[in-house]
Amino acid sequence: MPHASVTRGVAPGAPQAVAQRYVVDATTGELRPQGGLRGQLYYPLDFPDIPFELAKVEDDAKALTFVSRWGLLGRKHAVDSAKGGPASPNVFEDFLYLDREREPASEFDTPMPKVAEAETFAIEDLHWVRAHAAKVKVFLELADEIEAAKAANNSRTLNKWLNGHQAAGGLILGMQYQSLRYVFQKGRKRDGSIVGAIQLEFEILALINRELESVTVGIESPWNKPSLRPRITTPLEAAYYFVAMAFLGSIEVGLCAAGDCRRPFRVRDARMEYCPHPVDPYETRPRASLKSQCRHRAEMQKKQAKR
Repeated sequence: MPHASVTRGVAPGAPQAVAQRYVVDATTGELRPQGGLRGQLYYPLDFPDIPFELAKVEDDAKALTFVSRWGLLGRKHAVDSAKGGPASPNVFEDFLYLDREREPASEFDTPMPKVAEAETFAIEDLHWVRAHAAKVKVFLELADEIEAAKAANNSRTLNKWLNGHQAAGGLILGMQYQSLRYVFQKGRKRDGSIVGAIQLEFEILALINRELESVTVGIESPWNKPSLRPRITTPLEAAYYFVAMAFLGSIEVGLCAAGDCRRPFRVRDARMEYCPHPVDPYETRPRASLKSQCRHRAEMQKKQAKR
């Protein structure tokens, strides 16, 4: 049985399952769960760190690490929703086999491939997981840059970031990235302050909204206090939902101070400078008691430099 919602007292959407282990098919690059359940099911909406953990996925090994903690990202649900079919929870249900004849345009190409319904497997494509991880990372970094631009009433640093990430941004977002730069530059030329940054934010939220089309809302009535809340079904939906919350100001984004990291992390305390210890829905020790790996590396590097 799924455990109770950690933070809200009611089930915030569908529960997510995690297998005891996952393996990668060396031929197809597909993730396959093995064994039974790792533990009780969890609710993705209870973990606002999901997009920050997903943003760390930069290769196949890190994709496997992410899935081993959080379960499959949720492509079956995305496929079902795109087809207008049942929005079923990702609880080890058979996954629609993806047509392998379609070649991706690039490493981070993310259009939905054809689906052959004749065969079903419990799988998820590594390429697809990495594509969304790269997109989420770009959005989180832009959330931090846009917030800084608005706070300083100056968009020069944001302009520098956009220009410096043209190659990577174009690879990850394709023509969408060039459209974002165009919207920003157009607003910036008209008004040298932050008009471009605000317009850029609107465009990014529109892109995020596309990723949230499968999310539904429902009325919950915990303790006789009804509220309208999103029903998050998969880690992917949770990732984009919390990215949207970052742009809306409900979540603060920081960039790790470690020179060999510089990845976005969720700021829980104004004193935080480094990525916190990786979050795991099944960890037994409180997160606060686990030391940041990035902070530990930085401290060790400083000690070595003084010798």
